[in-house]
Amino acid sequence: MSSLVGLLLLGAGFAVLVQTFVWISRLMERRAAPPDPPTAEEALGGVLLGANYGLVLGVLACLLFWVWPPLMLSLSAAGIGFSGRTLVQGWQRFEILLYRALAGLVLSLASVALHYLNLTGQLAGLWPGGG
Repeated sequence: MSSLVGLLLLGAGFAVLVQTFVWISRLMERRAAPPDPPTAEEALGGVLLGANYGLVLGVLACLLFWVWPPLMLSLSAAGIGFSGRTLVQGWQRFEILLYRALAGLVLSLASVALHYLNLTGQLAGLWPGGG
């Protein structure tokens, strides 16, 4: 009985291996085809997605700066990176100013300021019970 189960498992493993090879060959065939250039709307959609990421990371970094400062400072850095890159891409490629990215950049920089104020002990004096 156990040899039959082993033989069935060996057959299933071989079928998975063959299916993997077929899948990889299809991926390589698709990669060999020349890609279609993205339209302006698709490219703008990608830039807007970066602006959304920067804004969300900036908001989270400002709201959660006191949870675990080193991790939240990395959120601030990621928000600055996403927002800054999106601002540059939007201005260079489309000649538009993306307000979402600008807000994300300002919030991420404000989070860095909050980290500094918290680290130096100045945040506690800004409002009663703060810090």
